[in-house]
Amino acid sequence: MVDGATEAYDALRWVAQLVTSFVGVTGQPHAPPALTPDAMRGWFDRMQQRWTAEAPTQFTNIIEEWKYRQDGSFATLLGCELTGLTGPTPRWNAVALGDTVLFHVRNNQLITHFPALRVDDFGVAPAGVHTKSEGIAQMMSDLEIGRGELRLGDQLFIATDAFAHWVLQRLQRDDQQLWRC
Repeated sequence: MVDGATEAYDALRWVAQLVTSFVGVTGQPHAPPALTPDAMRGWFDRMQQRWTAEAPTQFTNIIEEWKYRQDGSFATLLGCELTGLTGPTPRWNAVALGDTVLFHVRNNQLITHFPALRVDDFGVAPAGVHTKSEGIAQMMSDLEIGRGELRLGDQLFIATDAFAHWVLQRLQRDDQQLWRC
C-alpha cells in the first residue's frame, strides 16, 4: 500500500512506480524486494534512479519545475508479504515508512498493528519514500520491519493516514465493535 503526498510533485506517478515495482505488473517477470534493510535500501536506490531517468524534459510552468527540482515526490509505504500459507506456520512480514498501518485481527479482536503508531503520531510530515537521493539515510533510519504469525480465519486490514488515525482513536476509546464483521 502506498499513499502519495497531495502537495508532492506528480505524486500519482511516484505512487504508480512504487506499487508496480513492488507488486509487479500482470504478464511481466517480477521479483519484489526482500523485506530486509539491505534489500529495501537497494530498492529505494533503484526507484530513485528510475524516477530521475524518467524525469520530464519540459514542465507546464515554473512552479511545477521548482517542485520537481526542490522537493521531488514523496509517499508513505507499507509493503507486506504472506509466507508459509500452506505450511504449519503462516506469517505476515512487512516494512513500513510513514503512517500507513496494517491491523492484524483474530476473532474480532486486534492482535497487533504495525507500525506501532499512537494517535498522537499522525501529523503533516510522516516518514516516507522520497525521490531525492539525499533522503535515503533518513528513510533507512525510519524504516520499520514487522512480523506476525497467522492462524486460520485471521484478517489483515491496511489503512492509510486518515483512516488509520480514526481506527486508532476508536481503539483508544476501547471500541469493542470496531472489528465485528
